Amino acid sequence: MKFTAKTRYGLKAMCYLAKDNKNKPISLNILAKNSEVTAPYLEKLLADLKKAKLIVTTRGAGGGYNLSKPAKDISLTDIVKALEGELVKINCITNCNSKTCPNKNVFEGVSSQITNMFNNISLESIIQNNKEE
Repeated sequence: MKFTAKTRYGLKAMCYLAKDNKNKPISLNILAKNSEVTAPYLEKLLADLKKAKLIVTTRGAGGGYNLSKPAKDISLTDIVKALEGELVKINCITNCNSKTCPNKNVFEGVSSQITNMFNNISLESIIQNNKEE
């Protein structure tokens, strides 16, 4: 499995929103700086996260971005699906034409295990596991 830059930067932005927002909207420029990505590129990622209802926006002078729900209620699966469209893509499963192929069951099991693991990783746990000592 390989995460694209889209997921890496989107996850960084989500972590920053979860860690530092204190219920105040965070501007695109501040998010971009802290996510180490350009504002125009991040804006596209944030649009995907908003469409998935993981973040909300506030317009105006004090506007910006906030999480739409507590970080403990947002899973890694939610974020990856919002940005990539699917969690695990195994071509062997989706393109398999054989009902007797032994690989299909193996890869379906792998996909299921990854999905279960990602479902159990919350945005809050990611933040907590990465706190500086």
